[in-house]
Amino acid sequence: MGSTRIVFLIATYTFLGGTGTLAEPAKRVREFTLTAKEMPLRLASGKVVTAWAYNGKIPGPEIRVKEGDRVRITFKNELRVASSIHWHGIHVPWTMDGPPGINQTPVKPGETFIYEFVAKPAGTRFYHTHGSGGRDEALQMDMGLYGAFIIEGRDEPKYDGDYTIVLSERPTTLTPGDGMAGPLHGAVAPHATATGPAQAMGAADTFFMNGKSWPEAPPLRIKKGERVRLRLINAGSMSIHPMHLHGHSFRIVAIDGNRLETPIVRDVVPVSPGERYDIDFVADNPGVWLFHCHELHHMDAGMAMLIQYEGYEPVEKAAPSPTEGSGMRH
Repeated sequence: MGSTRIVFLIATYTFLGGTGTLAEPAKRVREFTLTAKEMPLRLASGKVVTAWAYNGKIPGPEIRVKEGDRVRITFKNELRVASSIHWHGIHVPWTMDGPPGINQTPVKPGETFIYEFVAKPAGTRFYHTHGSGGRDEALQMDMGLYGAFIIEGRDEPKYDGDYTIVLSERPTTLTPGDGMAGPLHGAVAPHATATGPAQAMGAADTFFMNGKSWPEAPPLRIKKGERVRLRLINAGSMSIHPMHLHGHSFRIVAIDGNRLETPIVRDVVPVSPGERYDIDFVADNPGVWLFHCHELHHMDAGMAMLIQYEGYEPVEKAAPSPTEGSGMRH
């Protein structure tokens, strides 16, 4: 028995040199590259603004791995300012956490930094900039540096549709400076309605769902009888979004990625900056339904999309843009 056990251990593990301590079993390594760079962003109004994005997408590419995977992410900074990435809700080693001056030195323009950690715990997480170390986190977030990070557990519930919806916002006139960080929003050209940092923080006038504003946000298309999960992530820097689903009640099944033992039945859930809510519902009421922020000026400024059953179309396919004074209301 004893010799058999020793042979098994040697076959399964690698001993660390001279210590007699067993090394951690090998994990599957998942490798990703995130490149931050400037890009033009066309708003629903037709106006083109400057944005910052990972891999040319807002939100950045969704990273989806299994719990226990070893993750290696190469961050390339092609912005004009230093930056970093924080892995929100993921239990990483402290030197991988992101905030400059606390956990790492900022990644300067043209530099590369490799983040490596084991993906845990399971749940809806996300990644986002933590700025340059010069109090410009909100500026960099609102410019577009965020994305979903989903860690799948071993006992995931089964859904017919599993959709991630990232909520975000920005002032239309948000413009980065040349890296001279200042209070709150960093070095920002004056907003049309803002004369100081406090006003700038309250100046968001464009709202997004997965980087698109109504009416350009594509509908979520489902079929009758499907069981659907929505993973809601608030990647904005300043606004709470009470998200309301028409025509259905839903269950809150996880908060901040952590599964609830007893789900909560609602039809509105308030999502604060940095929070995540997993909600699910059964598609048992065919039609075309709004899913939107119930801060109605946020909806009017873009935070709305359709839940559209197969075989159904909106009464008016070409609804006017809220920027044209449609006054879309619940």
